[in-house]
Amino acid sequence: DVYQGAKKDYISNRTMINLQAEDFAGIQGSYFYINKRVKSNCNSCGKAKPKYRTKKAKYENGISAKDLMIKLGSKKKGQLTLGYRSLDKVGNLENKNYKKLTLDTVAPKSSAKFIGDHIYKGGIHYVSDRTKLRLSAKDNLSGVQKINYVVNGKNTEYTSAIRMGDYKDLQKFQLNYSSTDNVNNQSFSKELRIKVDKLAPKLFNHYSYQGKEAQNVQLQGDKEKIFTSPVNTKLYMAAEDDIIGVKNIYFSINGGKQRAYKEPIKFTKPGTYEISISVVDRLNNKEKITSKIRVVSSNDKRIIENTKLKVDYKEKW
Repeated sequence: DVYQGAKKDYISNRTMINLQAEDFAGIQGSYFYINKRVKSNCNSCGKAKPKYRTKKAKYENGISAKDLMIKLGSKKKGQLTLGYRSLDKVGNLENKNYKKLTLDTVAPKSSAKFIGDHIYKGGIHYVSDRTKLRLSAKDNLSGVQKINYVVNGKNTEYTSAIRMGDYKDLQKFQLNYSSTDNVNNQSFSKELRIKVDKLAPKLFNHYSYQGKEAQNVQLQGDKEKIFTSPVNTKLYMAAEDDIIGVKNIYFSINGGKQRAYKEPIKFTKPGTYEISISVVDRLNNKEKITSKIRVVSSNDKRIIENTKLKVDYKEKW
């Protein structure tokens, strides 16, 4: 686990450190050194130059950075200067050599963010098939090497935002993700429980006049059947969504301004009206229909001539 950055060399606790030395007389031993700062008990010393004490450890056939730090009595993380030298069998001691290293023992911190339609409820992330998932990670020392995620046992290296539409056939699934830094410290896996809602709400509507449903009829001169009802007929609308709930119902009449539906719409004047109706759930899945109604008055002869239209003509319109 060694990473050569632009200005620093990074190692992990698992990195194996080896020393090699050659000498005509043979090598008696090799040693590592580290300077440890000594705490001062002097309260009146001011900004005196800090004092250091050298700790030495004998090298024995390869050693991990973690074990070396234990031998040297150091808990230091981050940048350190490691000294080393060898002694031959006739007592000649090599001058100290130094290697600047950065000890990275901490895994990256991973995070996830949904882009677009998203609601978190009851431990589940509800999304639409338009939603994307962005994974990211931060590492303060050696830097992030990669991020991986697993769905249905398939391990994938993350390269760009994950489209939830790619998993719409699963509907409900689990995604685990983790990150690895450049010296192979790996973060703990994090879990996301996700449900992809690709269904729009169900929309219900009907026309009613004093409890009577409007009739879908074809009167004289009509090219098609049209819902027909007297003046003061009302249009009732409702919707249901079993997964995440209905957000709103909207309507517009004859291409006019779209408005939110709050109460039944009352038609007070004769005429033919085309109503565009749309319903949206909390994840912005939409359903849209168009409905047409003909509102007539009591003196419309076509009503009287059509026996299929069930209207109480005694009512005062």
